[in-house]
Amino acid sequence: MNIIFQSARLYFRKLTEEDVALLLGLDSNPNVTKYMHRPAPTIENILQELHKRILPHYKTYGYGRWAIHLKQDHEFIGTGGLKYMPELDETDMGYQLKEAYWGKGYGYEAAKAMIDYGRDILKLPAIFAKALPENIASWKIMEKCGMQYLENVMDADGLMVKKYRINTT
Repeated sequence: MNIIFQSARLYFRKLTEEDVALLLGLDSNPNVTKYMHRPAPTIENILQELHKRILPHYKTYGYGRWAIHLKQDHEFIGTGGLKYMPELDETDMGYQLKEAYWGKGYGYEAAKAMIDYGRDILKLPAIFAKALPENIASWKIMEKCGMQYLENVMDADGLMVKKYRINTT
């Protein structure tokens, strides 16, 4: 296992093809994917996402979407990552956790660790994040991490989302 970085209770590692079953389980919970607009979770869709987006992003930019695990027992609890968006010249942060791990501070800890990694290791000048207005838990995490609300914008799926930024320099 290749740990990229860690926080007090979590560690982050690259996703691989061996994670397909974990990702399928995560994406199969409608409560977890309620605010995400992805195709129905199938092995084929997950493999396509890995090979067309996630793995090439690692190769091109050196970072991307990671598996998040508990240090204590190595349990997979979700994914999170930083994604460079060349069309905007911005790096976007995102995260999703298994429902069993909601409300325990893991979302905040994961987001804070990703911001710290982006600032301290990747030397990113700013990190952005977006959430649907009704995804209150997500934008509250962003605000708790010190991100500032910028504006409502239309995302790539044509949905109005709240956009946040934290300057890291």
